[in-house]
Amino acid sequence: MTMTLDFNYLRGFVAAVHSILKHTSCPENLYFHFIASGSKSLRPEDLTRIIKTIFPYLGFRVYSFDDSLVKDLISYSIRGALDM
Repeated sequence: MTMTLDFNYLRGFVAAVHSILKHTSCPENLYFHFIASGSKSLRPEDLTRIIKTIFPYLGFRVYSFDDSLVKDLISYSIRGALDM
C-alpha cells in the first residue's frame, strides 16, 4: 500500500491507516510505503518516529519526495487549493 504523507493531514492519515488495518483480513501481511514531502516542516525521520509511536507493529517505510521536481507541472488553477 502506498500513501502520501503530509504533516498537515496527519490525523486523516492515522484514520486511513487505522481503517485499512481494521478492515483487512490479514493486517500482519500489509506493508505501507509513505511518500513525504521534503519541503514540509517535519523530516521523514521525524515522521517515521511518529508513525512508530502510533503504530508500533506497522510494517512501513517513509520516502522523501522533492516537491520542486513537479512544481512547474501543477496547473496554476489548482495550485492554490493544494497549498491550503
